Parts: sequence; C-alpha cells; structure tokens
Amino acid sequence: STAAAAAVAGASAPATTEAASADALDADDDDDDVEEEEDVEEDVGMDDDEVDEDKENGEEASEKDVGDVNDAVAGLSIDAEGADEGADEGSGVVADQTPHQLTVAEMDALIESAVLQALSRDKTVTDKSLPMLGTAFWSRHVNPCRPAGAPTLDIKRSSHKKMSALLKHVHKMGWATCKEDKRTKETAVTGIIRSHPDLRNHVPHETAADADAVAAAAEEQERAGRVDFYKGAAAAAGAAEGGKPQPLRLEETYKPHVNLTRVLEAIAAPTDALYTGPEARELVVKYVSVKGLDAGKSVTLDPQLCDALFKGVLRKGDAAFPTHMSKSDVTKAWLNRFHPQTAVVRGGTRIVKKGALQPMRVESDRRGGDRRITRVTGMEAYLIDPEELARTLGSKLAAACATGELEGIKNVGKREVVAQGNAVDKVARILAEWYDVPSRFVDTADKLKGKGKNR
Repeated sequence: STAAAAAVAGASAPATTEAASADALDADDDDDDVEEEEDVEEDVGMDDDEVDEDKENGEEASEKDVGDVNDAVAGLSIDAEGADEGADEGSGVVADQTPHQLTVAEMDALIESAVLQALSRDKTVTDKSLPMLGTAFWSRHVNPCRPAGAPTLDIKRSSHKKMSALLKHVHKMGWATCKEDKRTKETAVTGIIRSHPDLRNHVPHETAADADAVAAAAEEQERAGRVDFYKGAAAAAGAAEGGKPQPLRLEETYKPHVNLTRVLEAIAAPTDALYTGPEARELVVKYVSVKGLDAGKSVTLDPQLCDALFKGVLRKGDAAFPTHMSKSDVTKAWLNRFHPQTAVVRGGTRIVKKGALQPMRVESDRRGGDRRITRVTGMEAYLIDPEELARTLGSKLAAACATGELEGIKNVGKREVVAQGNAVDKVARILAEWYDVPSRFVDTADKLKGKGKNR
C-alpha cells in the first residue's frame, strides 16, 4: 500500500515538482541543504546489499517494498533548468509540465493494491459471480478499484505483461484460486480466499469508481438545482423578449448487445459502456488484430466472434455459420448488434432516447372547409416546449398559433402546435435556424402545395 501511495503521488508529479523547484532555488547557496540532498540521493540509490543488511538487522520493510518506494521517489526528479525559467518569468510555475511516467514497480504496486481492494470487498466480487474470466475480472473490478487519482492500469507496463501471469501471481500469493481452461487457454478466477491475512488486513482506499460516482452525483445535483429556462412560462417569456433558446446537442451512441460480452472482455473493453460509431467499429478491428484473424481482404471468424455476430440471428434451417467474411460485412454485422441511443441535451436538461430518434413532423392540412393550417408534432423529443414554440411561430410568421392534445392512445401526454396558413417550409427553416434541429430530423409534407392560394 505504501508503494501504491507513492505511485499515485508520482502520477501527480507536476504539482509536486512546482513546490520542489522553489525549494531548489532557495537552496542553491545553502551548503546544509546541499548535504541533505546528497543524503537523500544516497538513500534513493540504496543497492540490494544494503537492503539485505537492513533486513538482517531486523527492519520490518521488505526488499520489494523498499525498491518500490525508492523507484517512486526517484521518479520525482526536479528539472533545475525548468525551475530557473519559471523564476525568470516570475510566474512561479515550472515550464515543463510533462506527466510523470510510472515505472514498472509503481505499476505493479498499483495493480496489487487494486486487486486486494477488489478481492477484500464482498460487494465487489461476489461468490455467485464466480468463476469469472480474467479479462472480465480486470475490466469490471481491478481497474475500477485502483486508487482515486491514479492513471488507468496497464498490464503491459507491469512486470506481469500478460493477464495469465498476473492471475498466476494472485494464485501463488494465496489471495484467490485461478484455473486455466484447457480448451480455450483462458485463465479464470474460480474462488476467493477471504480468510487470507492480506485480504483481511487490507486498508480500503477511495477507488477511481468511487470518485467517478461522487463526481456524477455532484453533477446531477448541480443540474437538478440549476434553473431550466427552457420550459414552460420561463421559456415563453424568453421568446417574447426575443431571446434565442439554448442550443441543441445530439449525442448518438451505441450500447453493445449481451452477445458481444465475450468479445469485449477479450480486449478488456467495458461491456456496459456507450460507444460512438467510430469507437464501436474500432472494437471489432482491435479484436481481429489481437486474435490474429486478419486474412487479407477477409476475416476469419473464430467461435467467439461468430457467436457475437450471429447468435440469435440465424435460426434452424438457415445457412450454416460462416467461417470467413469480408471486412466490410463484418463491420456491418458488428454494428447491427448494437442498440442505438441518442442523448438530447439542451441547456441544463439531458434525456436519453432508446432506439433511433423519431423526427419532428411538419405538414399542411385543411380544417373547417378551406381553412389552411400547418401542424407541428414531435417537438418534445427535442426539448422544445409546445407553448414556447407556438409563441415563437406566431411572432415570426405573424399568424395565429395554438396548442392542443394529440388524439390516440399512443399519443397520451403529447401535444401539437397548429399555425394558421400553409407555412411548411418556413416552419422547417425556423426549426433548423432557431432551435438547432438538424434538417434530417424534420419530416415535411406539404399536402396543399400548388393547390390554390397559399393562405
């Protein structure tokens, strides 16, 4: 845990070096401070023989812990030139703010601390969830259990290099039982030795997942307490004063199907995250590369990828599962296994719509004989208040506008805006320019075009 704390401190080295640089400038003419620096350097440069000698004298620190701490301290080097430049500019900030690169020992310490945190908490890894593949254990539990403020864990930058080697180390330490599947050659966690002293004596720390949850709760609380000026009377008053509504932002994301879980776990990708289109495509490209399935112009389908693409799609009587597919067909089939979602954001309000976002509808119609009107529906999905829209259209079209309830069981709670006259094109332009609704999300139908007068 001491080495892990040193590694976290090393990750935020720019803030530390700033204060240390100022000390270094004050110490240039002080011989006593120079001697202390030399003593520290001698301590950091302690070789293995001195460590063994300390151990023989009965010191409690182990050789591994001392090496980890020394490596962490050695990583906090001070750039004298950068300190001088900062002093010359009078800003008091070191010019070079290059992030600290964790050493192998520091990464090992962080990983061990995260593993102990995950195994020592009953709510993190339950016995019912076992056995669990090593890749799932890493992505779902180990990485989120790293200390708050620490960088993302990278197994390749540790001394283990591979997930199987890490699990063998965990098994050897007696923290958990791990077993390799002879058929798939994948190692899984099969049991947790919760009575092990290392797990019982582990001091819990604030994890990255805890910090993210606190930040998300604070953001949600701030959003809830923020006045939303884009609803009801406040929005209508703003429109009457000529103020433009807050901009609309659409975030199109994709949620992976449950059948993609094993493929995502094989590349240590989150199984419950939301991905953009390019990110979703990159996942299958990475899997093909990691598994060596690239066959030039085509892709060889292993059992996991084949199940991900076709399980539940092909039925009995259909053609057999393919063994090869073109890269474009693999990408298309892969994206079809995602559930599209769209986050609609306007001001302090954010809603998530499952599936494809339904477009707004603007159409002309007749009412009461030859009375021509323009009907607008579907504005709620784009966080447009019907009353505010009626006021805006009335002002910009110089026509009478009103709101009313939509008929039908499926339209309960939905409203429509009716404007006097045939103004389909004008309303579509107002929605695009004033409300930032993309034209592809506005369906227009001018049923009265070319039939007599426009009004």
